[in-house]
Amino acid sequence: MTEAEAKRQQQRRAWDAEHLRSIGTKLTPVELARLDAYCFRIRTTRYSLLRTLVLEELAAYERENRVTLDAPRAATETTAERDEVARRTPQKSATRPTGCCKTNTSSCASNTSATTTPNAGKSGGPINRATTSAA
Repeated sequence: MTEAEAKRQQQRRAWDAEHLRSIGTKLTPVELARLDAYCFRIRTTRYSLLRTLVLEELAAYERENRVTLDAPRAATETTAERDEVARRTPQKSATRPTGCCKTNTSSCASNTSATTTPNAGKSGGPINRATTSAA
């Protein structure tokens, strides 16, 4: 690596440290293998997929509830304030993914079916969601 490349890399890391934050989740080895196979098929990375899904879920929430989530406020509000907003906001079980609870039974209120389809397999592209009701 040349000196100029090292300097650019250092600048990118400094910018990332100031402007970006990471999120993650834990998966079993089998779940990770399934995720990797899916990402390979749609030609994206698991990180790009996670980012796309999270941002789309936030946008859908804002549209459905006609609100704008205030990022600076969300970062500083107290737990009591968040709980109060949650009490006033109607919860829609249809937006929860299949298997979100440990019971995973047909009587579970959050046990709905949702499918994800890549947008022409483009990396980082939007994911189209079609929600169907559970039979």
